[in-house]
Amino acid sequence: MAGFIGIRILVKDGNRYGAVPYGDLRTQFAPSNFIETGNVPSDAEVVGHTWAHPNKSGGPDRRFKNNRQIPICRYEALRLSSASGLNELVEFSKTNVSQPFCQAITALAQVHGAFRSSPPSAKQRTLAPRF
Repeated sequence: MAGFIGIRILVKDGNRYGAVPYGDLRTQFAPSNFIETGNVPSDAEVVGHTWAHPNKSGGPDRRFKNNRQIPICRYEALRLSSASGLNELVEFSKTNVSQPFCQAITALAQVHGAFRSSPPSAKQRTLAPRF
């Protein structure tokens, strides 16, 4: 399980927790086809069909009486990883969401990197916290 907080991603693995800076996070995404034997999500794109029991040529195997067609859905796989050991795979039924997410993570890493490397301005130094 992962949650996004401040300048890090918070990761829970059983009873252990870890925090990975956005700059250390690697993201990869790719479309994937999934044979959906359950309910098809309303935002999923059906890209084809197969049979519960296909024959060698891909058609229905006539030996099975209750051989139904099963939808093949286009999903999107997003992998989050880091050198410190994070390795998460998230599947989305809605496509075209991973690329903007990866771009946002990259932007967060750049903003945080700029924050770390630049000294605060005079105005930032004089502000007191408001409660």
